[in-house]
Amino acid sequence: MDKLLVISIGPVQEFISAARRSRDLWAGSMILSAMSRRAALALRDGRAGLIFPHPNTDLDGAIDKGDPVANILVAVCEGEVAGRIKELAAKAERAVRDVWRELGDKIERESFAGYLNKDRFKRQLQTGIEFYWAQVDLKPGDYRACRRELMHLLTSRKALRDFQQFAGEATIPKSSLDGARETVFLREIGDDAHANVRLKLRMHPGEQLDAVGLVKRAGVGTQQFPSIPRIAADPWLRGLQHADPNRLAELRDKCEHLMKTDEVEWMSAINPGKFPQMARVFPFEASVAFQSRLTSLRDEGADKQQIAELRTLVKKLEAANGEPNPYAAVLVADGDFMGKAISKIDSYPKHQDFSRELAAFAAAAEKTVKRHYGSPVFAGGDDVLAFVPVDTAIECADALRDDFEKAMGRWKVTLSVGIGVGHNLEAMEDLLSYARGAEQAAKKEKPERNALAIHFYPRSGLPVKVRRQWDTDIVKQLQTMIGLYLDNEFPDGAAYEIHEMARHYKGWQNKNPNLQPAMIADAKRVLGRKATSGAVLASIHQLLEKRLGKDSTGADMEMFAEQMLVARRFTGAYRQSRRRPGDSL
Repeated sequence: MDKLLVISIGPVQEFISAARRSRDLWAGSMILSAMSRRAALALRDGRAGLIFPHPNTDLDGAIDKGDPVANILVAVCEGEVAGRIKELAAKAERAVRDVWRELGDKIERESFAGYLNKDRFKRQLQTGIEFYWAQVDLKPGDYRACRRELMHLLTSRKALRDFQQFAGEATIPKSSLDGARETVFLREIGDDAHANVRLKLRMHPGEQLDAVGLVKRAGVGTQQFPSIPRIAADPWLRGLQHADPNRLAELRDKCEHLMKTDEVEWMSAINPGKFPQMARVFPFEASVAFQSRLTSLRDEGADKQQIAELRTLVKKLEAANGEPNPYAAVLVADGDFMGKAISKIDSYPKHQDFSRELAAFAAAAEKTVKRHYGSPVFAGGDDVLAFVPVDTAIECADALRDDFEKAMGRWKVTLSVGIGVGHNLEAMEDLLSYARGAEQAAKKEKPERNALAIHFYPRSGLPVKVRRQWDTDIVKQLQTMIGLYLDNEFPDGAAYEIHEMARHYKGWQNKNPNLQPAMIADAKRVLGRKATSGAVLASIHQLLEKRLGKDSTGADMEMFAEQMLVARRFTGAYRQSRRRPGDSL
């Protein structure tokens, strides 16, 4: 009898979530995707019919090539192939472990291998991969039930947790990335005597790495992934192209000179093939653009003279153009009602159609993120994780929603997007937490799903948050508000005043529900104090009446104020980039 096969590769948490640098996150995603591609290739070579990923997926075996592939694979095994299903699963597992072994072998050949406790490194590698599979008979005409049973079996198989657990060593320092396993270094790499090793691994003094962290840090070569400071500074750098191109060219020339100096290895370049928009603007990492971060370049190998020369150039730029925007956005997108849509599919050819269209979205999503000067960490299936400049984040989220609708609309599924914004000095785990919190708000707050949520965490003070479904015209409303802030047409403190008014209206409406006209009149009075023309005033009134329409409540007014607060926070990045919401990129 024909069979359905499902494979799960992990652990996702350690590969994608445990990260201290943006490159850790990206490298973990790349490695996990490479393992999934290699497993899918083994299934395809064994004549299994791939469903997830789609059979036309590029399954190039190299780490940094091929299409992104999620860690759950589904295939159909027909005829004599069904009789070899255990052999196929074993072959796929060997392919996954071969990727891991190749990366481990590469680490042991590196120049820093003398610093490793090789026994501990190899032991940790042996427990670094989880591989699960399950299969069911594919009964004719009952594909839905078979697929449902298959996923239940996989969940049960994973719940057994019979993988080999790593035996820890209590007296050994833990990894700085997640604290799960012990360091694999023989000694602390913290002083100048070990500077070359720290520089190669981009380690801070005192930082420790376990086997998984070390493979992510050094196993995928020297290709650079844009850092959080580079994402944060991008609006400022793009604005300098128009406002101060000569001084920007001075800084660029200085960085280029340092890149060509043999003894300088700390200056990192942006990969022009993978990030052409960013490379055209400023093809270097942007720690050099923040005076506050220049001193920390000493940990990367810069000397006092080099730092002083860079500081002089950056001071000139800041004197004329202000300091760079210190905030960066982390965007997380996830499909809604995907399980419901898949549960209605009644044959595996239709399931392959679904998979093909999902792959089309993933390919479009990667291009969309890059077009908005962002850096995609992962875009596979219905999941997207990316770092995006603050001034393009809202438009990027809206463009992703449009990509998803075009690719997947016939399946009656939607996309929810969360944007978490934090200071570039925040810990990576905190930035990811902000974004995932926003994504959960987009998906789970009422009314559920098909929504955009933005959580902005200032360096000091309380976060400001907004969440709306796409059909409330949230993107256009935020763009209108940002435009009014850019034109200085909103009074200072108006958002806070309206927020406070909303609190009172929420209490009064319990006794008198017919306060909507007074509520709009109050908001118009507050927002109209600074309007310089009738056209501006009309725009403000239209915005209010659209948001606070018939039957609106004090809670609606409060949400309007929250939109204003978020828009106000985004305005600085737009001002630095010298662009208005909706302008072409």
